[in-house]
Amino acid sequence: MADFNPRDTKFIRLDIQKIPWDLLLEADPNRALVEEYLSEAFTRVAWYADSPVGVYALKRLSATSFELMNISVASAFQGSGLGRRLLGHAIGLAEAKGGREVHLGTGNSSLGPLRLYQRMGFRIVDVIPDYYTEHYAQALEEDGIACIDMLRLKLTLTPE
Repeated sequence: MADFNPRDTKFIRLDIQKIPWDLLLEADPNRALVEEYLSEAFTRVAWYADSPVGVYALKRLSATSFELMNISVASAFQGSGLGRRLLGHAIGLAEAKGGREVHLGTGNSSLGPLRLYQRMGFRIVDVIPDYYTEHYAQALEEDGIACIDMLRLKLTLTPE
């Protein structure tokens, strides 16, 4: 969308009647896993022109630790800066809730998201071999790369 500005989106809490399943399942195709963490997550949906265009789910792990469980941008809005805005909003929410670190996991084949996470300050701290082949019935692939291992990343938030 040529005239789209990510700042024109409005973030709202998840409405259980309007769950953007297409977006959530784009980022994590295991609906059972998504349903499991949605009930415990701070989930925000980005709306633009009366449509959901992005979503994230942030889960509290401890008093100062959070995990970004899901983040997704509608395909028509990818590359617009909306992913960066969603991620920044999630980090800000974690910090506002007392967070001092944010964790996330992503597939070894998720090169675009991995680039974004690292640009936003996340560092790779672990690799879980064969995670996606053991937890997903169907084979996953992105840009011709098999999604096999989970890369674990962490962002340390420093209080001002």
